[in-house]
Formats: sequence, C-alpha cells, structure tokens
Amino acid sequence: MADPENRAEQRELPLPVSSAAGAIVINSRCVLRVEQELRVVVVAGVVVAHFADDDPMERAYAMVSLVDRGWADQNDVARAFEVSTRTVRRIQRRYEDEGMGGLGRG
Repeated sequence: MADPENRAEQRELPLPVSSAAGAIVINSRCVLRVEQELRVVVVAGVVVAHFADDDPMERAYAMVSLVDRGWADQNDVARAFEVSTRTVRRIQRRYEDEGMGGLGRG
C-alpha cells in the first residue's frame, strides 16, 4: 500500500459549470442546452443528440428523434426549436420518406 505521505496532492480539475440560463425546457424530462454555437438535447439526464446551430440536418434529426421516440410531442418540439408544428410534421414526413437525405434540404 502506498504511503500517504508520498502521494501527490490531488489537483482540482477546472470543469466548466453551465448555468440554467442556457437551457430551453422542452418538457418535464427533455431540455435543449444552448452552449454558444452548439446545441445539446438531454432526456432524463442523458445526452441523446448534439449539433452545431448551423447544421440543419442534425437539427432536424434531433427534432424527429424527440417526437418519434415519444420523448416529446410536436408542440413541445416546435416551441423549443422555434419552428411551427407544421414544420415539425413536414420534417417527420421527409425523414419517413427519404431518411437522413430528406432532412438535408431546405
């Protein structure tokens, strides 16, 4: 067993602490975290998606995933992502019809 006198002192790790100000509540279990140009979707404390704000395909896929997996409804997703529910439905149809390729077009 190592001698406690010889052990190096444990150093603190400088971990960033994000504030709740960067969080958009989708519903009681889902949150959209905003970290500068990055977005992180958290469901029940688990990161389920992350994307750059300027990546429309990944943004659309995050919206589809939330609804298709039953984590949030279309209204909640539309409000959090600042789009209409009609847009959410259109994105869902594109994904069903064309997969990820359908999410890449405007």
